Amino acid sequence: MMNIVKISGSVAQQMFQYAFYYALLQHDTEARLHVPQGKWISSRFQLPRYRVAQADDLKPFGKAGWANRVLGKMKKMPGEICTDPLDGKFDATLLHKTNTYFDGQWLSPRYFEAVAADIKRAFVVPEKALPASSASMVHMLQQGKTVVMQVHEPGSADNTCTPDYYNWAIANILSTFHHPHFYVFATDIEWVKTHINFQGAKAELVQYPAEAETSLMAYFCHAQHIIMANRLVSWWAAWLTENDDKIVIAPQKWAKNADYPDLLPIHWTQIPID
Repeated sequence: MMNIVKISGSVAQQMFQYAFYYALLQHDTEARLHVPQGKWISSRFQLPRYRVAQADDLKPFGKAGWANRVLGKMKKMPGEICTDPLDGKFDATLLHKTNTYFDGQWLSPRYFEAVAADIKRAFVVPEKALPASSASMVHMLQQGKTVVMQVHEPGSADNTCTPDYYNWAIANILSTFHHPHFYVFATDIEWVKTHINFQGAKAELVQYPAEAETSLMAYFCHAQHIIMANRLVSWWAAWLTENDDKIVIAPQKWAKNADYPDLLPIHWTQIPID
């Protein structure tokens, strides 16, 4: 038996799961990934050091085919199933478990802080891999006073980023340095024009379809500063950005119906959300 980490969900969620798995490898070199059928993030990144679980590896956890799953419901299996802690907090003991099937999101960079450099290399998107037409945008985003801002489906049920949040974030940037240049990527440009006050600062608005959000990560990570949406795409872009002097602004309350107390690094600026 061995430790196995399940890969599921969106690209950004899978990135957390892989990072958790990579950290787990430091204590358990035999750990495996349970990957979904079809595409997962291995097609997007050059991931180092992973092994995929086979059916025999999954049997002790009742995860190997329908018959094995039925058996797992009828009798106690020898392997342990571990899900996210109920309080959402980082739990260092998880990285030292044995014979465990990890089925969760693991939304805390603290799980992989010891291997952060490796994770950043694994998730880098080289500029040469981007379309040639994107070169000018990447160049602009790399300038010293550029601020990327994401506005994703404003007003939706799970969105905690209110107009007050964005306007406070903009005021924070303006109080830090003069003449910033905002690049706003939004699913609803008219909402931005109606609700957001850039106080005379230069702002360029770019509309994107909600279903294409993941593609933004390759560009966001070249930004110098970031005003996040409560989206894991924003989170990864902010975390991957290499600018040592970067300003990252995030909503203090990440989700309306759940708490993720260890998701946001302490050196990021968190704006309270009512």
